[in-house]
Amino acid sequence: MEIAAGASPPPPAAGPIIGGRPVQWTLRDVGIGLLLFIGLLVGSLVATAPFIGFGENSTEFYAASLAGSALWEVSLVLVAVRLTWGKYGGGWERLGIGRPGWATLGWAAVAFAATLAFALGYDAVINAFDFGALKSECDDQLPKELLDNRTALILASIFAIGFAPVCEEIFFRGFAFTGIWRAWGLAAGIVASAALFSVVHVGPSMHKTIIPILVIGAIFAATYWRSGSLLSTMGAHLANNVLAVIGLWTVDTMDC
Repeated sequence: MEIAAGASPPPPAAGPIIGGRPVQWTLRDVGIGLLLFIGLLVGSLVATAPFIGFGENSTEFYAASLAGSALWEVSLVLVAVRLTWGKYGGGWERLGIGRPGWATLGWAAVAFAATLAFALGYDAVINAFDFGALKSECDDQLPKELLDNRTALILASIFAIGFAPVCEEIFFRGFAFTGIWRAWGLAAGIVASAALFSVVHVGPSMHKTIIPILVIGAIFAATYWRSGSLLSTMGAHLANNVLAVIGLWTVDTMDC
């Protein structure tokens, strides 16, 4: 079929259907999104670099880092929107965000229970075989110097509860997972999007967290596939982060 001069090309053939909605964005769109993802990440790191003069574990540097991370997370949402329904039409429902129902809550509970069961089982194996290098420590999420700092705890709580569950689910599950699924199949979409999700959480304790985060990312992707609602994974993600925040506020720094 010839396309008339000046006319827009037809949209790509409909790919997988999730929640009754076709996934039209392509692997190329996902690749562009990942390049923007890297560029935004580098930009946030550059923007916070001047604050390292206050000290790597200072409140000033930590606050600047979280502010940069929050802007980066919001930017991920804008990238996902532009390359999905902003390009192919529709609205937020194309990214799995619609009216919640009891099924949404049920799938969120299932995903949360699955991630919690895995985390407990993983810790049990680590402790049973005494894998010391993989054991969680109280200062894995926040430097010891900041665990008693109320400002740092408040900022960490806002970021973990207010930004990460929404922004990361939209980008990694709503956008990346479905786009990779369309190109390479469901299993590859689950694994690849989970791997990307784990890369975001790199840090000094990466050797301890990469496997749990990889598995959690896979559980969230599978949950979105089964439920058709991104709100279910947002709910599970939020519940996990609330538990982590409670841990931050209740940790006994004398044991660190």
